[in-house]
Amino acid sequence: FFALQPQRFPKKLLPEKILEYPECAFESIYIPCNEVAGDIYDVHHFEDGRIGILIADVSDHGVSSAMIAAMFKMVFSIYSKQLTSPKEIFEQINKVMYETITTGDYVTVFYAIYNPNTQKLLYASAGHPASILCDAFGDNMRLLDTDGFFIGMFESPDFEELEVSLESGDHILLYTDGIYELKNRKEEEY
Repeated sequence: FFALQPQRFPKKLLPEKILEYPECAFESIYIPCNEVAGDIYDVHHFEDGRIGILIADVSDHGVSSAMIAAMFKMVFSIYSKQLTSPKEIFEQINKVMYETITTGDYVTVFYAIYNPNTQKLLYASAGHPASILCDAFGDNMRLLDTDGFFIGMFESPDFEELEVSLESGDHILLYTDGIYELKNRKEEEY
């Protein structure tokens, strides 16, 4: 048995500091809507030089979402070390989460693996809002979206995996639904 302290439990799921890489730079901001939330992100470096980039969001809010996020992060850390395909990682995580989550909650996820040697980004989305790829000058933008259902909701969902070439100076914005669900003082979404 343990007691959750506001802001402390979910932040343990987040990196204290995103490591700097010579190939690319990362910036992050985390502002939960409640004291305890189910949003997580991570950046990790593989021994072969590839870089994994994760963002995920558990449905609903509160302690149960934070617990599901903790479970997801643990299962993700196991399979992301064993497998090199975002699609295959999602398939394995879904098996565990589908059998374990009994609350009706689910997890949306975007995961990408960047190879600086080839400048290719391999990515998949499990129902997560599409990431935005913007060129260095801000002239061209495209959505990095794939077909895929939420993690933990269906027994055997299909996940699509795509690859895109990146150029020097490209930017990618990853976010959760909190960005586009912001409300004004009248509680209306912008």
